[in-house]
Amino acid sequence: MSKWRTPESGHEIAGRYRLVEPLGRGGMGEVWRAEHIALRAPVAVKLIDAELLARVDGAELEEILARFEREAQAAALLRSPHVVHVMDHGVEQGVPYLVMELLEGETLEDRLVRRRPLKHAETLRILSDVGRAMSKAHKLGIVHRDLKPDNIFLVQNEDAEIAKVLDFGVAKLTNPVPGQGHTTRTGHLLGTPCYMSPEQAQGKGDIDARSDLWAMAVMAFECVCGYRPFESNAVGELVLLICAKPLPRPSTLSEVPPGFDDWWLRAADRDPEHRFQSARELVGALRAVLSPSGEIVLSEPGLVDEPSSDVAPPKRPVEVEPTRRPGSGTQRGVVTSPAVETRAPRRTAWIFGAIMLLIVVGGAFLLVPNFESDEPEPAASEPLPPPPEPAPIPSEIPIPRVSGSATTPASASASAPPAMKPPTYRPRPRPAPTAAPNTDRLGI
Repeated sequence: MSKWRTPESGHEIAGRYRLVEPLGRGGMGEVWRAEHIALRAPVAVKLIDAELLARVDGAELEEILARFEREAQAAALLRSPHVVHVMDHGVEQGVPYLVMELLEGETLEDRLVRRRPLKHAETLRILSDVGRAMSKAHKLGIVHRDLKPDNIFLVQNEDAEIAKVLDFGVAKLTNPVPGQGHTTRTGHLLGTPCYMSPEQAQGKGDIDARSDLWAMAVMAFECVCGYRPFESNAVGELVLLICAKPLPRPSTLSEVPPGFDDWWLRAADRDPEHRFQSARELVGALRAVLSPSGEIVLSEPGLVDEPSSDVAPPKRPVEVEPTRRPGSGTQRGVVTSPAVETRAPRRTAWIFGAIMLLIVVGGAFLLVPNFESDEPEPAASEPLPPPPEPAPIPSEIPIPRVSGSATTPASASASAPPAMKPPTYRPRPRPAPTAAPNTDRLGI
């Protein structure tokens, strides 16, 4: 192995990446802010500590190198928006490196240090994103084995904040790439003790996806209560707390929503067969507890938790059904999920139909003439009397003739001119008398 000098600002990796400044350091190495020389794009470069490589050899060196290889493989297989994207990897002067997308934000551990406990909506949003990543990883046969707040990165994505899962270095690939064997040895602890499942803390080799679900439950406990469920400075005592002592109840440590105790007792059951069997199921039940109304969750202005294809929305209201395990004197609750129904299309159809009905009725009133009379209608049971017959009018009317001071009728003078025929008058029909009001119809 060639001599590797300590990385510093301006150092070039593989002739393509230039280191700018360190971002953080871990037990195996450090992460640098870097720049792609040709594209001028910011990236993050993860380097293994050269001094660590110099101190180990044999199987331990093989394990360290395999961790980098597994992390690159896992990220390449997942291709999820909730998993950090690895763009390149290789070996520079005998030292492995990983080139990843540069994330701006903070880890969940940093946020819990600043303020704890977190709001229920924020906890649900973060665990939902982690559940989406784990659901896809488990389908591809990838078990993370080191889920913890320090490996959950909260990054701002336009107007929303999303969580990304980091560091698949100790991941277990149940479907490894041909030519690459498993380097994990039974009896060796891999992961962070506070978040290890009982089977992982005991060093068992048959670790599956349900171990990641245990770690997710521990993170949810810490976010909601503000305390870790298992805490000790001695590794032996910590393993005893995880594997043997009674599980702590969240409600005895903090104020928690109804149903969270039952959710926790099932999610952290020491028997993997009695836990939630998938990330979809675990997150769906958690949503039933932290958001029982089933509404869209807003953790902060502009931050919306939208259902995805990997994490199913809740389907039924929260129901806690006490069940008793065979051979056990304790009861545990079964938490189911609430229903989410969308009635907006049906409501829109009703509104549109009502508007159309009003238009039709209004048009009918405008087109049909109004034949109502101002006079009340006569009662059908009381016929109107016939109008009286008009008096006869004579056909001729005598016209008096004036001669001097005396007045004589026209018939008395034989020499008088013939009388003028008067005009004929025809009687004008009288209007029908108004019928008396029908007191029965008026309610009198």
